[in-house]
Amino acid sequence: MNKKLNNLQTLALMVAAIATLAIGFSIVNNHLANVQQFNPHKPADSSIVESGLLTLNNSPDVSKRVAAARFFADHPLAISSSLIQELGQVLAQDKDAQVRAAVATAIGKSHRKFAGELQDGFYEPQLLEILLAAYQNEKSAAVRIEIVRAAAEFDHADAATIINQSLEDQDSSVRETGFRVKHYREQRMTRARIG
Repeated sequence: MNKKLNNLQTLALMVAAIATLAIGFSIVNNHLANVQQFNPHKPADSSIVESGLLTLNNSPDVSKRVAAARFFADHPLAISSSLIQELGQVLAQDKDAQVRAAVATAIGKSHRKFAGELQDGFYEPQLLEILLAAYQNEKSAAVRIEIVRAAAEFDHADAATIINQSLEDQDSSVRETGFRVKHYREQRMTRARIG
């Protein structure tokens, strides 16, 4: 009887913990993800972009800053030089490596998913410039890996500069990623040329 009671108490605690996590995740993402229903053919309006940037720049909560970066990966942006500069500042200066990695990932994913729709080719050199500067100054191998992965999503020649630098990185995991993404990028670009 005591064993059944202990099992039921343990199960109840587990259910409560899962419910708490679900509620917490919902609260963190509610403001960013549910403010406006996502439409892949319509860039996020400026108030949502501004709200995401405020969270990314000012929240003391790392998980909220990471969620804000992920928001940018999943929504077409009203891309501008100022937005790119703000993302670049977070990528270069945020004190938490998780946030810097999330911003690098967001830049690559956003470019891959929405480049054709947003016609952001004009901004490719600027995006790659912030990725390169961040790569060259980044201490965390995990963040450098995400920067290299992001660069692989770009067709612009400057992406190869970042990838080639990764091939000589002091960290073996960064070098391995560089080799993989170089091959991925070459295949992707070959398929695009062939049609």
